Amino acid sequence: MVFSGNIFLFLFLPLTVLVYFNPFTKKCKDGGRKFKNIVLLIASLVFYAWGEPKFVFIMIASIVLNWLIGLGLGKYEKLSVRRWLLAAGLVLDLGLLFVFKYLGFTAGMFGANVSIVLPLGISFYTFQILSYVLDVYFNKDRVQKNLLLLGLYISMFPQLVAGPIVRYKEVSEELLNRQETSADITYGVRRFVYGLGKKVLFANFFAIIADYAFFSPGADSVATAWLGIICYSLQIYYDFSGYSDMAIGLGRIFGFHFPENFDYPYVSMSFTEYWRRWHMTLGRWMKDYLFYPLQKSKGFIKMGKWSKKTFGKKKGKYLPTILSLLALWLAMGFWHGANWNFVVWGLVFFVLMTFENLSGFGKKALKAATEKGFTWMKVVYHVYVIFFLLLAWVLFRAESLNVAWAYIGNMFGKTSKAFVDADFWTYLSNVKFLLPAGILLSTPLARWISNKVTKEKVKDVARAVLLLAIFVLSVLAVISESYNPFIYFNF
Repeated sequence: MVFSGNIFLFLFLPLTVLVYFNPFTKKCKDGGRKFKNIVLLIASLVFYAWGEPKFVFIMIASIVLNWLIGLGLGKYEKLSVRRWLLAAGLVLDLGLLFVFKYLGFTAGMFGANVSIVLPLGISFYTFQILSYVLDVYFNKDRVQKNLLLLGLYISMFPQLVAGPIVRYKEVSEELLNRQETSADITYGVRRFVYGLGKKVLFANFFAIIADYAFFSPGADSVATAWLGIICYSLQIYYDFSGYSDMAIGLGRIFGFHFPENFDYPYVSMSFTEYWRRWHMTLGRWMKDYLFYPLQKSKGFIKMGKWSKKTFGKKKGKYLPTILSLLALWLAMGFWHGANWNFVVWGLVFFVLMTFENLSGFGKKALKAATEKGFTWMKVVYHVYVIFFLLLAWVLFRAESLNVAWAYIGNMFGKTSKAFVDADFWTYLSNVKFLLPAGILLSTPLARWISNKVTKEKVKDVARAVLLLAIFVLSVLAVISESYNPFIYFNF
């Protein structure tokens, strides 16, 4: 079940909202909070089981076992026992992720053929479970003794299969004490409609051209290759940020405040800035649970002392950071998929961010980004990011490294038959309005225009008209379209 599908929009969501907000719950002692949590939990399990019924039992088993591990961490203070419990949690969660996501890839490296179906959203909910267990172990959060509440946190349908990756401490208080205000519900509906528009009015149409460029044997002109990867970069942005908007909006309707996941990443002037704006919850998770712990570990501290003695204080201080970055980007690559494409994709970002750290380029770009006014250096920084980002997206989109190298060859004329072909003009004419609109709306232009309007009544009317137009066009698109996947469902 997808947010932009007919079943979700016209059956699942209305039914869930009606049962959740039914007026009889006000007569309950707790204001209906327990009932509402049960409704959300059941709805979330139904949502997940709709397409893959058997995998819901794996998620339930994971929830129960991690709940027991959490109880053990809350009960025992002896360090050795807590370490064994933490190890059990890590083996369980990472083991499940390995079996379903990486076993086939690993077996293939040794010539064996193992095919296992990947459960929907397993990477996302596994990271949420891990954050809970790790935070409890390090006493950064309290143990959740109520299995229902922990199950709701992990399985909550708005962010279950594609994020944002929500940490337990961000919603632990709201699980019991949230308030569904009219302001939050209004904001949630508005945010959901914006996300729906991003998905069905932009991402789905850009996907058609991107698929043609990557799959059609005739799509081998330079111009078509560039148009295809530009459309894919817009497709994945509107697809994933649209899903995040819908998830955040749905959460707000039910009283939850999920963290933001995107902040106009394509306006970045360095890759350090880019990863503060793209999939923000994943980047934050990786930094807090992998990058910083590695840097603070005894082994890396000793390595830092050794490198300073060997290479000098100025050069030697970078070695622990570089190795931590390497581990982070290998993990980022593998998190996205068991494919050498994603490994190389991660290594590309490792090289770029290492360059920015060692050369000081990243600090200069960040400083330029915060300065007011136009400068040509801002253009240079921005072109640098977009150019290498498009090349990285080729690795992300292609089915294999060979396909990726061939596609990049097309982009630079090495393997293409012509600079421009008839198909390029045909596809360009189909997106002659959508392409510039998609590029402009991937920047803070709309927010800037909204801030310039000082009269609240004018702003409210304009927003209502825009919202209605987006909703009507989106519903018409949902009803008429058959192509409607979410890219990040694959991860």
